[in-house]
Order: sequence, then C-alpha cells, then structure tokens
Amino acid sequence: MRIISGMKYPQTVAELISLGSAIMLFLQRLIMNKEKQERFYKVAEARTNKIIKGIQTLSKCSKLNCYEYTEQQVARIFKILQEELDKAKKLFENKGQTRVLGDYCLSPEPYTDLHLPNGDMLRAIAYDDPDFPTINIQLFEGDNDPVTICFAEFNPERDSGPQVCIGVYNSEVEDTVYYEQYHPDEAKDEES
Repeated sequence: MRIISGMKYPQTVAELISLGSAIMLFLQRLIMNKEKQERFYKVAEARTNKIIKGIQTLSKCSKLNCYEYTEQQVARIFKILQEELDKAKKLFENKGQTRVLGDYCLSPEPYTDLHLPNGDMLRAIAYDDPDFPTINIQLFEGDNDPVTICFAEFNPERDSGPQVCIGVYNSEVEDTVYYEQYHPDEAKDEES
C-alpha cells in the first residue's frame, strides 16, 4: 500500500480485493445490526403489549362478585410475577448471557409422565394459554432439577400466519437451537 498524506491506498489487485472485502464485511454487519434492531422493536413491542394485556386480564380476577381468593393466593401471584420480571430484567442487563429457567403455576397443569428404562422420566405438561397453547417436555434425570428439552406450541405471531411450531432447547445455549413450523406432510413422506 502507498501512503499519501497519512492515508494508505491499495497498490495491488490483492490489496484492493482485501480492502473491498473488508468494506463489504463492515457493510454486511451494519445491515445485520439494523435488521436485528428492527426485529427487536417488532417482537419486543408485541410481547410487551401481550404481557400488559395479560396483566389487565388477570386483574379482572379481583372481582369478588365472580371469584373467591385468599390473600396468600394473591401474594403468590404477585411474587411470581415480580420474580419473572426480575429474571427478565437481569437477562437484559447481562445481554442475554444468563440462562433463567422456571415455570410457575398456581394450580397443577395437566401432565403425563413416561418412565424410561434407565430410571429417568419424561413429563409432558400442557399449558392452555389462549394465545400460545403449548406442550413442554421435561427430562428428569436422577435427583437433578427437571430440564425443559423441547416443546410444541401454536404460534399466532409467525410472519406466514398462525402455525404449530416445534422447538428444541440445549442447556448450554440461551435460546432454542431449533424452532420450525411442523409440516405433517413432510413427516408422512419420511415414513414412506
């Protein structure tokens, strides 16, 4: 490279190609960051509004002419909500680098257990959410805490419209390692 007034200019085709590649890489990263920011705005806004609507719906349970509850039940609801808010805030503060697990339910959700030959157990838990009905599969290994390993859910927020999707977790990764729409026709083709 030749230096003119403090700036380096490429002298050979190889140097020019290298500089062009570096510029293209920089531009690709810039575009990807913009796309990630736009996706964050879209998804975070939709999810925040859904949470707010859920809290507003929950508050309707406070009507004594329709429901009966104890102070302990109310305290548990708000303790759980606050714990989940604190976990979510910590994830944002740590840039998503901390895995936070934990499902809470005030009443038992329907589930079924499958005992495996090696002594471990799989548990399928159904969550009858009005927007995102889900079935989680948890693995119980020995005395260890259960780990959610996969799920099937109805996702009304997919770009291509509402779909049944399947997700798989990896305990070493923050988010799902696989999340795709279920295609029953493809499953039939694989069986043939």
